[in-house]
Amino acid sequence: MLVQCKTSKEVTVALSAEEAEEFLAKEQKRKDKIAKKQKKLAYKSFWKMQTKTARKSIKRNAKRQKRIARAKKN
Repeated sequence: MLVQCKTSKEVTVALSAEEAEEFLAKEQKRKDKIAKKQKKLAYKSFWKMQTKTARKSIKRNAKRQKRIARAKKN
């Protein structure tokens, strides 16, 4: 059952299986989009809280780890 709020009255509509799957897919997509936005904001706030030297150090270490991983792979 789906509750639509196009008007001030609550209207319940019985959905077919295809419509229900489509509705659930849209809801999941919306939730994924919200989660992605929250992750992005958390990432930005993390980097804002770091000092300039800490940011440089973190990026240098990440770059170094990538280089080591490439060397191990070869």
